[in-house]
Amino acid sequence: MKKKGVECSKCSHWNELSGNMGECRVNPPMSVPKNIPGADPERGTWLKTTAEDWCSFFKPSKVEIGV
Repeated sequence: MKKKGVECSKCSHWNELSGNMGECRVNPPMSVPKNIPGADPERGTWLKTTAEDWCSFFKPSKVEIGV
């Protein structure tokens, strides 16, 4: 679902990985089960999102004055 103006790509909690994908870092990393190939259960993982996703924790990455 898309919501204009509050996309993950414009949020200060979002870390772009490559292309359209990134990590939401509003919450701590999640633990990962040991049986997932390529996963590191010692470190956990951030929630993966696309640039167009959005959530209620949106916080602008840049403050725009006079808009």
